[in-house]
Amino acid sequence: MVGDLGSAAQSRMHSAATIRLEKYTYDELVDILTSRISHGLIGSRVDDEAVAYIADTAAGDVRRAVAILRQAADHVESHEITI
Repeated sequence: MVGDLGSAAQSRMHSAATIRLEKYTYDELVDILTSRISHGLIGSRVDDEAVAYIADTAAGDVRRAVAILRQAADHVESHEITI
């Protein structure tokens, strides 16, 4: 991706400060997933154990957790099952 930028932009990108973000805790991931479910899915169709499994599997990475939730929701929708 950086290779697609011009040399001036590449120079600025390489000299920019790196920001390290802490991983989310398990409880924070559960809260985020629960919020996503309540705002975008039928909450009664998502088992608490599924949310716990996703939060555990994501290991602090919220992007991964949301991606797993999205994949599960897509799978459920296409197969008409409950997670």
